[in-house]
Amino acid sequence: MALIYNYSHLLYLINFMKVFIQNILYTLLVVIIGVLVILFFSFLTKEYSLRNMSDLSGFLSRLIGLLTVIIIAKSFNLFNSFFSEKLKSKHIFWVVSLSLIYIFISNIIPFLIFGDFFRGDNELSFLNYFDYFLITPFLEELFFRGVIQKKFNKHFNWYIAIILTSLLFPLIHSNFDQYFFYFLFSIFSGYLFYKFNSLKASFLFHAFSNILASIIYHFF
Repeated sequence: MALIYNYSHLLYLINFMKVFIQNILYTLLVVIIGVLVILFFSFLTKEYSLRNMSDLSGFLSRLIGLLTVIIIAKSFNLFNSFFSEKLKSKHIFWVVSLSLIYIFISNIIPFLIFGDFFRGDNELSFLNYFDYFLITPFLEELFFRGVIQKKFNKHFNWYIAIILTSLLFPLIHSNFDQYFFYFLFSIFSGYLFYKFNSLKASFLFHAFSNILASIIYHFF
């Protein structure tokens, strides 16, 4: 009996490592391609630099969008469900509440402790705002919640799927010194996706959190 128990746990561990490594490689592929393209443009135009990591982050979000579209083409129901989902008042309540909690933890507390450490200095154009508030949240939620987290959910408990997805989420962002905040952000977003089975809920959380963060960065 003990042998069967240990064998089943060994199979679970092997499957765990297999799925996790697959998703790590898939996410790292996005990062590697992004770095290579940035280097390519740097060589051609001399206008891009790895020192300007915001360029890399912006490009990676669009690259993830391209890969997501390819993936979504194979599972059209996921893409279609995003536009057919109906939000209820409880969805909005949870989205707003978690956004406020996240902003307080990731922005207000660090601001009170470090002063202007997390204040933004750059003015964003209209296109930057459009990207920051709509395009990036939509693409990243499709990729990490609609694809990665769903894939983990097929093999593991919902909370393990959220944690594993959140470990990968910061890898496509350039500010690795803020890894914990990206991880926490993904935990909240992943929980909303699990609780309501709704990409629209996680998207709204992502977009609303970005809006609140931008207000704090530029007006306080």
